[in-house]
Amino acid sequence: MKTIILVILNLGLAALFIYLLRRRQLLSYHHQGRWWLTWPAVGVITLMDEFTSIFCVPAEVYRFIGLSAIAKVTSFSEFSEPVKMILALGIIWAVAGLNILGIRETARFTFMIFIAPAIVLLNLIVSGLTSMDAESLGQHHKSFRLTAEQLHTGTWTGDYSKFISHIAFCILAYSGVESVLQTAGLVRTWQEIRKAYLFLGLTVGIVTPLLAALALSAPIDFHLHEGDLITHYASLLNGLWFGVIVAALASFTLTMAVNTAFVASGELMERVAHRYSFHWLIATNCRQSLHRVQPLSLPPHQDQSLSPLGESSESGGI
Repeated sequence: MKTIILVILNLGLAALFIYLLRRRQLLSYHHQGRWWLTWPAVGVITLMDEFTSIFCVPAEVYRFIGLSAIAKVTSFSEFSEPVKMILALGIIWAVAGLNILGIRETARFTFMIFIAPAIVLLNLIVSGLTSMDAESLGQHHKSFRLTAEQLHTGTWTGDYSKFISHIAFCILAYSGVESVLQTAGLVRTWQEIRKAYLFLGLTVGIVTPLLAALALSAPIDFHLHEGDLITHYASLLNGLWFGVIVAALASFTLTMAVNTAFVASGELMERVAHRYSFHWLIATNCRQSLHRVQPLSLPPHQDQSLSPLGESSESGGI
């Protein structure tokens, strides 16, 4: 039954993406002498940043609040520090080159990359749902009971304090969503921004807590797999090969989070340049790219957050 469901799922996804790729002006369009992005383009660029939360937030949340939290590549490979540094620098300058090519090319490339995470993560979620048993359901029931107990301290102030602290431990999953607002200069109307936020709410807002609930209810020794919880969970569901695919996806989506930082920081620097009349800085090339801004937009703190193969910090800190 699980195999049949996955086959139907993947055939449906293939048909959907073929249909989307055949649509004209899906990601950009030309109006009054310049290229503008559509809401799917802005949404996908930010979504690639949000996807990284899926691979680290469940374990982080469990570390702080335990089982009531229900509501990476290092497990498969080891690289020396010089190799990690070379890979990180290569990723940074590759993304810089992509942005110098222009925002149209950046949006098109990001959307093509988005197809792989969408397929893999949906397969992971469906596999998790079809593999749930009585023990997993029992873990969910225990989680709800523990949550209710922790939120009833006996005083209103204590209940409120617990509620806020639990929300604070979980909110990291949605850091980076402000990049939609930072890229507002790439769209022609605010309606596009509204649609992009709605898109993120219906994707990350559902996928992240759902996947976290599935992983945290699985029979896993969480203390041994804090750094590779989701990849280990994928291996339990569909074998080592699927775990490797998910691990590779985690690494690659983290590199695309660098792209989100480039796009957003480039837009912010453009606004500063307009404000202080640094017109030489925001000169564009034939591809309407801020080719002088991009080399200055290198994200800070590369040592951890940009390392694709180590136990990275949350992408929202880029």
